[in-house]
Amino acid sequence: MLTISQLSKSYGTRSLFQEASLVVLRGERIGLIGRNGYGKSTLLRLISGKEHPDGGQISCEKEVRIGVLEQYFDFAGATTLQEAESALPLIDGAYRETFRAERILDGLGFSPELLARDPKQLSGGFQIRLNLCKLLLSEPDLLLLDEPTNYLDIVSVRWLEEFLMQWEGAAIVVSHDRSFIDKVSTHIALIYRESIRKSKGSTAQLYQQIEEEEAIHERTRQNQLKEREKTEQFIRTYRSKARQASRVQSRVKALERSEVLEQLESEQDLSFSFSHQPFVSKWMLHTHELAFGYEPDRLLFSDIQFSLAPTDRLAIIGPNGKGKSTLLSTLFGALTPTRGNVDLHTNAAVGYLGQSNIEQLHPEKTVEELILEVEADHNRTRARTLAGCMLFSGEAAEKQIKVLSGGEKTRVHLGRIIARPTNLLFLDEPTNHLDFYASQALLEALKNYPGAIVLVTHDEEFLSQIANRLIVFKRETATLFEGGYEDFLFREGWEEPEGDGPSRLASPTNANQKEQPEKSLSKKEKRKRKAELNEKRSSLLKPLKNKVTKTENAIEQHELHLKEEEEELYEITKSGFNDRAAELSRSIAHRREEIESLFETLESLSNELSEQEQILEEERSFLE
Repeated sequence: MLTISQLSKSYGTRSLFQEASLVVLRGERIGLIGRNGYGKSTLLRLISGKEHPDGGQISCEKEVRIGVLEQYFDFAGATTLQEAESALPLIDGAYRETFRAERILDGLGFSPELLARDPKQLSGGFQIRLNLCKLLLSEPDLLLLDEPTNYLDIVSVRWLEEFLMQWEGAAIVVSHDRSFIDKVSTHIALIYRESIRKSKGSTAQLYQQIEEEEAIHERTRQNQLKEREKTEQFIRTYRSKARQASRVQSRVKALERSEVLEQLESEQDLSFSFSHQPFVSKWMLHTHELAFGYEPDRLLFSDIQFSLAPTDRLAIIGPNGKGKSTLLSTLFGALTPTRGNVDLHTNAAVGYLGQSNIEQLHPEKTVEELILEVEADHNRTRARTLAGCMLFSGEAAEKQIKVLSGGEKTRVHLGRIIARPTNLLFLDEPTNHLDFYASQALLEALKNYPGAIVLVTHDEEFLSQIANRLIVFKRETATLFEGGYEDFLFREGWEEPEGDGPSRLASPTNANQKEQPEKSLSKKEKRKRKAELNEKRSSLLKPLKNKVTKTENAIEQHELHLKEEEEELYEITKSGFNDRAAELSRSIAHRREEIESLFETLESLSNELSEQEQILEEERSFLE
């Protein structure tokens, strides 16, 4: 469907692509990843024709329609629904299949009130969603999505995952959300050292493969240098010996012919940890009948009552616009409760990362100055070190805030937080604008943080690995859930409809199916059905999960043996090519084929497992 060949693109002295190539076939969904500034958005603009390459070719099959998620707004419809319907095909002078527009808008979190609103009056986040709806309705052959989850809540992200996994066309998706990319992608494409690397499997598998290849490259380079040094020493020693002239000349020519591997330029990674101030009391924070509303008669939440222990990780989750960030700000103390109170322990040392205080960074100050002003001892050397940890090394630490991107500003504020010890962190969508690498560094830092965390995020990887308690906004209420995110998904989940509308996770492809009447069940019947469902879940899912585990173990074993055989082959071939080398070469080729086959089996099993889990979850939702 799409072929990119020998692509080159530069901006001044900054080269993004050099002879890069990529092929996208029909039905493939490509998760495009890479560091910020390495060319992900540029590649999408090149594919869509908004920019032109310096060299190489980008070609599509005949009549392929490309759909791009636009970040600008040009709305002509009187209402949000009418604007969405404008993307539908005209049949006999009228828009048909309007149910599709309604279903997608519902999946993206639009309430009936928003459907009737002038689209120009929507917030920026909902305007982006409206553009996404129009794009999906236009049914292009190739979707280009640049950070589509940035303005979506968890429910909408999960809906979009379902939509994309059923998408029959091709797609290229850019996202910092690793779990989202791994779920929706059939292949991962990494922009890496001015080229594009595409492979099957997950992001983790691709990164591990590249890490191993770079380690082999460096070992090979070091061995080459040692051999070269030996040859040069021989030449220096025997150059003046007449008897050794022919041997010396032979070594000189061999040295001239030999290629020397270049040292790979190191790529700096964000790596840091939050400083911790000890806290000895049993409870860090208490709330009592906490309520807040910008209008007294319209509360966003009420009667929230809990205590926060020094090691709790509390995540606030739910659809956008329900009050998650408002609750976080109220707990932090930036907003005064309408009713009730928040009692924060006097020994709590708080760090706060929110969109408002990121935007309030003084635009004329430098990175170093902003970190230095909060550093406990006003130590310039430590401020510089912290700036370096946030990837502002050398002259980059002297950049003014006004020239920084959103992700860079987030890193500056993270530097300000780690500049002083804390024991309680309030974090509002901390991964916004961070690339994959920075998000993973933040995830590791939070996992290792010994203090308490209160977090708002739609990133399900963060929720799964960090949260041990939740406050859930759902069905116009906010309630405390004792357990982690996986427990919540299993015990409650997001599948139930909101209000009287269709399910937010209803399958987009089945939107035209008639609703079947549901027979109400007695409590006794429901208990019986639930018991049967649990037994069915065990009998269906356990064998599949065992097969997935066995396949993963087989892949791991093959990859382990492959690495050993490649290292052995390398050592052998330094002194020639013998029968053992030939045997190893055949074995390596066979193992690579076997690994590829196992990955295909794993993908098939994972899809089957996912389908069965979805079917069982729908049955469970019916019984709730």
